[in-house]
Amino acid sequence: MKKVLIATGGTGGHIFVGVAVANELKKCNIDVVLSSSGKCEDLDGLRYYCIHSRGLLGKDLIEQFLFPFSFILSLMESFWIIFKERPRAVLGTGGYASVAPALTGRFLRIPLFITEIDSIPGIATRFLSLFANRIYLSFGETVRWLPKRKTRVSGCPIRRLRVLESSIAKAELGLNPHIPLVFIFGGSGGARKINSLMVELIPQIDNTQFLLATGRRDFNEVNERLKSYEKVKIYPFISDMGLVYSASDLVVARSGALTLAEIQKFKKPAILIPYPYATLQHQAKNAKILEKKGCVRVITEEELSPGKLKKEIEDIIKNAQIREDMSRLFPDVIDGAERIARDIALCLDT
Repeated sequence: MKKVLIATGGTGGHIFVGVAVANELKKCNIDVVLSSSGKCEDLDGLRYYCIHSRGLLGKDLIEQFLFPFSFILSLMESFWIIFKERPRAVLGTGGYASVAPALTGRFLRIPLFITEIDSIPGIATRFLSLFANRIYLSFGETVRWLPKRKTRVSGCPIRRLRVLESSIAKAELGLNPHIPLVFIFGGSGGARKINSLMVELIPQIDNTQFLLATGRRDFNEVNERLKSYEKVKIYPFISDMGLVYSASDLVVARSGALTLAEIQKFKKPAILIPYPYATLQHQAKNAKILEKKGCVRVITEEELSPGKLKKEIEDIIKNAQIREDMSRLFPDVIDGAERIARDIALCLDT
């Protein structure tokens, strides 16, 4: 059986893109194995290897000093994975941890494909684009930074998510189906500033339910402070995101490209708080694309305050007409997973 190695970064945005494409590749009778520097969860039974890779940009002096050593180690691990698995192609989904397997595969004359789901490509994508056979983009605007002849605008690969009626999803979560629900999360690792603000705001907002995904780092503290409130459910990590999106009436989140694609798919009104230290400010630029269409509202972290966030949440959650108008303004999302998988399968057949 043909096999593809999918090299992902360490965050959910990179990992879940890899999972989405992997599931479509399996439909094409192609075996898949993943590599990642992160703790992989919700992989739909896929095999994966851990790559010991560190980032460079935005890191402290010690981590910058250790970067060359970790990169050499990741190259050695990548050679071992490729010699063991013998993939016919490598797909990189972005992030520093995808670089070593992608380069190793290319050195061994294995075709390299890469995806870029942000509107502005990251450093890893720009570097790997020099060696890639093909580059799959979520946004047409991204073409300007990459070799145009290699690019395909495929749409963002979205993992398989359940879609349910809102009342059914709320009931499955043990929530009141007649009370609006706000879903708050800061990405797969959580967002400490958003968590701390919601600990302050949740007791102040009446006639509203909350579901908060804190990330493991902050779970115990947040849970301890809010455990007396029946109107809130708190989780360190959520695997069944489709269930939660289906139940939600408003989403408060960071603005990674995968998060935005999923919000688009479910057409959920959102308040976006871009991560201010994202490489090249790509989260802010991602959010602005949807803000111009009127389906989300954006609060920069510099503008963020308890009063402003409370006002925005109450303005949307207490007005069903505003929510309906925002939902209607969402453009249809293009799921790129099937397109990417079919293109890779075709290339392997030629």
